[in-house]
Amino acid sequence: MEYREHRSSLGAFVECVWFLSGGGAGAPAATQRILPDGCAELIFHFRDRFHAVSSSGLQPQPAAFLVGLLTSPLVIAPAADVDTMAVRFRPGGAYPFFRAPMSALTDRCVPLGDLWTPRDASRLWHQLAASRGDDSRVAIVARELQRRIAVADQDRVTPVAVAALVRTAGRARVDALAGRAGTTTRQLQRRFVERVGVSPKTLARILRFQRTLLHRAAGEPSRADWVRVAVECGYADQSHLIHDYAAFAGETPASLIAAEGELSAYFTAPQRLAAFFGLPSCSTAVPQKP
Repeated sequence: MEYREHRSSLGAFVECVWFLSGGGAGAPAATQRILPDGCAELIFHFRDRFHAVSSSGLQPQPAAFLVGLLTSPLVIAPAADVDTMAVRFRPGGAYPFFRAPMSALTDRCVPLGDLWTPRDASRLWHQLAASRGDDSRVAIVARELQRRIAVADQDRVTPVAVAALVRTAGRARVDALAGRAGTTTRQLQRRFVERVGVSPKTLARILRFQRTLLHRAAGEPSRADWVRVAVECGYADQSHLIHDYAAFAGETPASLIAAEGELSAYFTAPQRLAAFFGLPSCSTAVPQKP
């Protein structure tokens, strides 16, 4: 499959618009595990739909839907014939376009017609499906989102606090963030639950977990490697890191490398994560998978 990323004019809210295409013959790719990264995503399937995998079996995804912020892995079975597009929002970036409590969407895949009107959701899907070029599709979805953004949103506290957590990879103290913003920790928590989908502490844990993916050693990591990663990423010890891997990946740090699928690897690529955390480059400081 071919994966492509494009920037958007809504960069304050949107990390990127990505496209996945390919297939058309043979069996679909193996089951993929998508890891929590603090982002919500608006996804459109124009050909075969992916399936969500759970203990109850396979469930086809909607043609257009929002994936809320994840706190555990999302397991999917890719389709054989893929033409998929997605808007990846920055942490907290989806709220202005949907105006629903993001906590109600956490760990859920919600049809776009349930968040907007069914008519508007269908109209946008058909406009995107009729357009064949990446740039054209990016422009169409950007216009729609720009039209829907809140005209006047006076909350400046949440975006600043989210940015500080991302910049520090979850190591900023929540009470310090609230104090600098002139609010209380409890009020900041309420804002996060409504606008981000989880508490500041949970987002910090997810960001810290994601930062460890930038520090993974190539090949099969030794115990010493993960002790170093735990310390550098702000964990109390290696067992604390392993606990978060169990929660967010369903794997140990070592087994995740072997279990990581093609689609998940696109989302956890060093280049993507370096840009996400605002690092200038990852070409020398970040180990690459062979």
